[in-house]
Amino acid sequence: EACEDPQILARNMIVKMDHPILGEIQNLASPIKLSRTPTKIRSFAPKMGQNTEEILKSLNYTDDDIQKLRKSKIV
Repeated sequence: EACEDPQILARNMIVKMDHPILGEIQNLASPIKLSRTPTKIRSFAPKMGQNTEEILKSLNYTDDDIQKLRKSKIV
């Protein structure tokens, strides 16, 4: 119902996007509307776990540490 609200539609708060896996989806647009610099959604949120290794390495986890976490089903 919220996606069909006249005010939501008038403000173009719902945008259609082509998702690489799901196909065409509806997504929420930015609530910030600037006349000279319009906003645009540039990418989708990562899949669950997609960046886990990169994040753990940035926190100084070693490959061995990460493997242990995976083996223990912590990540």
